[in-house]
Amino acid sequence: MGDAERSNIQLMRRMVNVFSTGDLSSVKSLVSLNYVDHQGIGGSKLYGPKGFAHVVTLFRQARPRLRVTIETLTANGNHVEAKLIWCDPGPKAGPDSRCAYEKRTIEIVRFANGQAVEHWGRQVD
Repeated sequence: MGDAERSNIQLMRRMVNVFSTGDLSSVKSLVSLNYVDHQGIGGSKLYGPKGFAHVVTLFRQARPRLRVTIETLTANGNHVEAKLIWCDPGPKAGPDSRCAYEKRTIEIVRFANGQAVEHWGRQVD
């Protein structure tokens, strides 16, 4: 694995962390102004740092205790694939509780010049 692939994996980790924490302070440095989220919301693509921040905000509002765990990360050139587990233990559960809500996804992000420029994702069973 080359330096660029290692760097892209770290960028993907940082993007996943934004979902886990809800901290949007790094979004402008992580996401290009030309970013396109092909998955989008309700069939509509999202664009730029504002589009990415909008998705994070929606998830965090709906699931304030959301935890996102990386199962695997694989880099291939400027693309990184992440297999993720999205878990929300629910409003009354303790910190070590099982998930009341859980989904698994595959996320693919293309990076260029140290920023995310495209995203594709889907839920898996």
